[in-house]
Amino acid sequence: IFSTRIMNERHRASVSFDERSSGFIWFFSFLVWFSQMKENYADKLIVLLDEPGLTLHGKAQQDLLRYIREKLQPEYQVIYTTHSPFMLDIENIFSLRTVEDVVKREIINDDLHEEILGTKVGEKILSRDRDTVLPLQGHLGYDITQTLFVGPYVVVVEGTAEWAYINWFTRKLVTHGRTGLDIRWAIAPAEGASKISSFVTLFKGRGLRIAVLLDFHDSQKKMVKQLEESKLLEPDHLLKTTDFIDQDEADIEDLIGWELYAALVNGALEIPEPHQLPTVKPEDAELRIAKEVDKRTKLLPPGLPEFDHYAPAQYLNRLTPEEVAQLPGLDVALNRFEKLFNTLNELVRFAHSQPSTHTR
Repeated sequence: IFSTRIMNERHRASVSFDERSSGFIWFFSFLVWFSQMKENYADKLIVLLDEPGLTLHGKAQQDLLRYIREKLQPEYQVIYTTHSPFMLDIENIFSLRTVEDVVKREIINDDLHEEILGTKVGEKILSRDRDTVLPLQGHLGYDITQTLFVGPYVVVVEGTAEWAYINWFTRKLVTHGRTGLDIRWAIAPAEGASKISSFVTLFKGRGLRIAVLLDFHDSQKKMVKQLEESKLLEPDHLLKTTDFIDQDEADIEDLIGWELYAALVNGALEIPEPHQLPTVKPEDAELRIAKEVDKRTKLLPPGLPEFDHYAPAQYLNRLTPEEVAQLPGLDVALNRFEKLFNTLNELVRFAHSQPSTHTR
């Protein structure tokens, strides 16, 4: 009877080889098998593998790929099949080939004729078949996201409107000799509050220092609470719009204020004077500016552009300095955004004041 046990030095316990995960058993067995093959055949080997590392964790698959690249490929020709995006050698992308069932289709006398050509290995990296290229697209997307930002600090916001307002108010404050957002912060729109948790999870592993700015109202309170409880973010790195204005619910538009935002909407949609938003917020208006503006613009006459949250931001960025100087309520907005930027900049200063926690 031959019994093999694996010693786990971290937990100071040994486990029977048969009780380890199927991925570990496969990886260990492959190394033993290949060691034996080298003894028997030396360098007279072509290595053919079908779905290697299928049961391995994604990170372990990358370890296997590195082993193939560093230990096998310099001496042996290696060919393997895979459906896993983690087993694609993006560093040697031109070695990849697609394998797919090919059907030749052509129209003859207005009739569609199909000729099944069988399973073919493609001569090119990409294919027009979306199912075939899905693993490659997945890994390329992952690979790109790992280098998406320049710098270690990222402010995640809900959408492009927030991105545009933060950039504009930073420039405006700086030109007035006031505090704008520290240039070390990169602003990243997540394209929706529901995607922020996924966004933070994806980039947290890169060692980025991430802060999140969220609108805060009834429909998002549960999501905000879950994000707080997840501990994905460092303390004080989850910022809510209500932190910078004295009300229970708020969006980025509330930091801008009714007077200024109404002027931006009137200009962006080119609303005729009789139908323009009033310069003073009505007493019976919704608490949140965006909600009230959305309700009022739905009652506008036909033919006017539909309201969307990015249009006022675009309009603001098109204005000349002379036109900006005529905007009402600008000082109130500048004060609120400066408060936001001071809070974010303090996170950078605090990070630099802490001793390094990196270990070798």
